[in-house]
Amino acid sequence: ASSSAAPASKASGAPAFTKVENLAVWAIARRPRDGPAEFLAEVTKDGKQKLGVNVDHLDGRSGLLLRRVDAGLVESFNHEVHASGDCGRLILPGDLILAVNDVGVSGGAQAMAQEIQQALHLRLRIRRGPSWAFAYAASRFFAPHISPLRWPPVVWSS
Repeated sequence: ASSSAAPASKASGAPAFTKVENLAVWAIARRPRDGPAEFLAEVTKDGKQKLGVNVDHLDGRSGLLLRRVDAGLVESFNHEVHASGDCGRLILPGDLILAVNDVGVSGGAQAMAQEIQQALHLRLRIRRGPSWAFAYAASRFFAPHISPLRWPPVVWSS
């Protein structure tokens, strides 16, 4: 017997639920437009989470362009910064990483990427990009009783 089988409904014998759902409530945080042009962000790798960024090396000498912020250490940093009210230090897509620890743009984008891979503690010098807001999961909850496969039937009337 599979441990992932859904419990049967007593009345019909059909599964009581057909798909497990993880739901999230999303919110938007704004970065003030008059914040610092550059700022420092420090994150420490815990061995469990990824850094959670997608970067572009550009020309190899300009820094690392943040294309996307995914789940991981940077997203956690953003949650902490947002909770503290210091939204000028949010790390957003479009920002440019100018240095990782003591490795700057003069060392090249490849050297900065290598430092991100090897170091446990990262001190990132970031230049703000054009982004002014980001969406984040304000609350997550587990609701196995809700499934798109079990919506109530639509009744059409003329």
